[in-house]
Amino acid sequence: MSTILDHPLEQSILLPFLLVLLINLIFAIARKHVDPNRAIAVSMGLGILFSYLSTFGFPPFPARTSGQKIFYILAAFTVIAPMTSIFRAGLAKSIFLLTGIIGLCWLLWATAIQQLTHVIPITVGILLLWYVTAYEAERLIQIRKSAVLPAIILATGLSALAATSDALSVAQTSLSIAACVAASFICTIARNGAGPSWPINYVYFGPLLAISAQSLLYGGPWRYAVFALFASLFAERVTSGIMGRNRSNTTAYKFMLVFFSLIPVAISVALGVILVPQQDPYN
Repeated sequence: MSTILDHPLEQSILLPFLLVLLINLIFAIARKHVDPNRAIAVSMGLGILFSYLSTFGFPPFPARTSGQKIFYILAAFTVIAPMTSIFRAGLAKSIFLLTGIIGLCWLLWATAIQQLTHVIPITVGILLLWYVTAYEAERLIQIRKSAVLPAIILATGLSALAATSDALSVAQTSLSIAACVAASFICTIARNGAGPSWPINYVYFGPLLAISAQSLLYGGPWRYAVFALFASLFAERVTSGIMGRNRSNTTAYKFMLVFFSLIPVAISVALGVILVPQQDPYN
């Protein structure tokens, strides 16, 4: 069994998927009156963290590299997420943005700061991604739409983009987030009362944005394709504008939603392949 879980795909998909289901089941059995959104958020956060530990081991503190810092940023979202259910929407959104800014400053510290003229425009772009994602996450909650699809699309898209560029640590971590989101969706169906909420959106989008920020700061030329990837957040707006929100439960609407979500993924992966420096086979 331990040999099976040593494989990167099992570490990235099977282990976090099963952990989210198991931890949420323990919550459901032990304390049935626990808010299901909190339980799902905590189980998903722990699933992502355990997947990271199984792949990379426990990072030192204080962390020295961006990859090590990511673990503590993921842990911060896991801790904060269940508390946001008691916040009003505006405060939850503000804390989401503040957590992102603090994490970004930590990622910037001591390394990227040495190339300030190069980092400033990238930092502005990252902050824009955080704001747009927070705005769209809040909108999905208001219209009672699940963020499962955009979260899975973003996670798998980022994983594919990183994999095409040999950024395997980013690809694995992103894939584990996609697996956790898929498991959380099953938990949402199984548990009455769970639905679109800030606790769940924290652990959906916070880790993805943190990894995207790391990629944009320290990745190769392929990293610019991340901006195109996040256009998938607007797939629901585009689909509703074309078909009308009153048709959101129809098969045609869901098909179009998936279609418009995948277009930015295809564009970003294509851009990533184009932007990867070609290797000279004679060197």
